[in-house]
Amino acid sequence: MKVQNKVPKIFKIFDPNMILLDYHHLKFFWLMVYLRIKKYYYTNKPSTKGSLFFMSNHEGRRDPIIILAAYVFKRIRVLGTSALFHNLPSKYFYTIVGILKVNKDTLNRKLIKKMYKTIRYGHSIGVFPEGHLNHSYLINDFQPGLVKMAMSTNTDILSMYINHENRHFLRQRVLIGKRFCINDLVNPGIGERENAQTINEYLKNHLQELKDYFYEKILFSSYKDVNIYLLHNDRKIDFNVKLPLNITDHINQYNNQHTKNMSLRAWQYLSYILNKYHNKDINQDAISFIKDKPFFSSGDIYFNISHTSDMVAIIIGKHEVAIDIEMIDNNSQIVAAISKLYPKIIIEKKSTSYLFKLFTQYEVRIKNGIVSNKCKIISKEFICGKNLYMVSFHSKTKTVDIQKK
Repeated sequence: MKVQNKVPKIFKIFDPNMILLDYHHLKFFWLMVYLRIKKYYYTNKPSTKGSLFFMSNHEGRRDPIIILAAYVFKRIRVLGTSALFHNLPSKYFYTIVGILKVNKDTLNRKLIKKMYKTIRYGHSIGVFPEGHLNHSYLINDFQPGLVKMAMSTNTDILSMYINHENRHFLRQRVLIGKRFCINDLVNPGIGERENAQTINEYLKNHLQELKDYFYEKILFSSYKDVNIYLLHNDRKIDFNVKLPLNITDHINQYNNQHTKNMSLRAWQYLSYILNKYHNKDINQDAISFIKDKPFFSSGDIYFNISHTSDMVAIIIGKHEVAIDIEMIDNNSQIVAAISKLYPKIIIEKKSTSYLFKLFTQYEVRIKNGIVSNKCKIISKEFICGKNLYMVSFHSKTKTVDIQKK
C-alpha cells in the first residue's frame, strides 16, 4: 500500500481526530510537566519537520507518554503493545491520549489504515520496533512493520533512547539519536524483503549504540572534575587488548574464576575508554600499584575501576579518585559486613539500598584512604534492565567535594 499525496495544510491543522487528542493531551499536560523531560543529543539536534516515525526502545509502561512529552508540540500517535492495556484504568488512559493498540500476532487492517492516514495528514507515529517490553541490556530483533511502512510511505525515521529512572520523581532523560532518510538506507540492487531485513539490523545496532553511549557518557555527566563511565558485561567492543604483565599478574591474584573474568574485562574496558577519550595507552603509559591501587606513573590523570557481577564502573579525574559499584540484592555477605562495620545500625530497620550505600562508601574510603567523616562521598542509584545498582565515588579535589555542573 502506497501512501497517497499529503493533504493540504489546512486539513492537517484542523484534523478533527487530532484536535480531540490535543484536548486530551491538554488535560494531562500536568503529567508531561511531572516527567520533566531532559533531552540529550547523540550528535547534532535533528530536524523534526514533517511526518516521522519515532523509533525507541521499550523498557516500561510509561514509554508512550515519554515520547509524547519529549515532543509535546508535535502531533504523534504512538503504537502501544497489548501489555499497556492490562486493566481498565490503563486501557481508558492510553486510549484517550491516542495510543494505538497493537497485537503483533494478528494483522489489523483498521489499524494500518489509521497509521497511513496519520502519515498522509502530516502527523507522526511513535513505534517500539522490538514489539514487546525488553528488560535485558541488549536490544532485541526488530519486527518488520516499521521499516516496511517507512519504505511504503517514504517517511523518515528518528531514533531515541529512553532511560528509566528508579524513582518516579526523578527527571526523565531521553537521548535523541539521528534522523534517517529511508531512501538513503534502501539498496536498489536488492529486493524489498532483503532491504527490510538489512535496514532492520542496521537500525537495531544503532539503537544499541545509543544505549551504550547513554551509560558510557550521559548517566553520570552532571559532575565536573571527574568522568564516570559505565559498561555492561554484554557490551560489544573490541577486546583484542594485550595487557601489561603487571596488570595480568594483578588479575590472576583472584581465586574466583568469575571475579577473575570480570577483572580482565574491566581492564579491557579501561583500555578502551582511555584510548577513546583520554588519548592514553596502558601499554605505553606505565601503570604501577601502590597498596593494590593502580596509578599512572606520569601522574597526569588518575583512575579507578570497580565491577560487580555484570557491570563495570570506571572513574577518571585530575586528582586521586575512587569508585565502587554493587548490584543491590539480598546479599547476605554484604549485610553481614555492614553489621560488623556499623554495629549501631539496626539492620532490620534499614532499607537494602541504604545498606549498599554504606558498603560502597566504606569501600571508597578504603580505596582513597579517607579518614575524616567530613569528606563527602557521592552515592547514586541507577537501574539497568531489572537490576538496581549503587555507585559511590570520591575525588581528592582541593575543595574535597565533587560539585555538580
